[in-house]
Amino acid sequence: MKENNHININNFGKSIKIIRKSQKITQEQLAEKTEMQTSYISKIERGDVEPRLGTLLKLRKALDISGSELLGGVDPTLADKLRIRFEELEKMPEEKQKIIIELMDMSIQNYRIERFANGEITFKEISVKVFAEIGKDINNFFTKKRT
Repeated sequence: MKENNHININNFGKSIKIIRKSQKITQEQLAEKTEMQTSYISKIERGDVEPRLGTLLKLRKALDISGSELLGGVDPTLADKLRIRFEELEKMPEEKQKIIIELMDMSIQNYRIERFANGEITFKEISVKVFAEIGKDINNFFTKKRT
């Protein structure tokens, strides 16, 4: 069986992007630190190019990470994942943002109800909004059933 010595450039690029963003460094700043073009940093992050050893060493030094972090990738923290998603959310049209916020609100409400049902939180800790939404759902259910 032939050994594959190549890195997965898509995962590598995603890792570089996550590390860079977690350090609050822009592509421009990383390009300046590594003496590379911003467009090349972008290509690396997208997985469009397979960087050479010299490039890997420059990235490692600029991001102040170990070789294993660089090549092995990183397991981004939940906070990193959320921050990246919120950055993407900010770029969306307002209507799309409202839909996503509504979905998040519903998930949070569902979680609170589960915690209440399991006795983890008190009735007082559940927002009035949750029960108002439940009331609407029940009302809609019975209204549709009559028709």
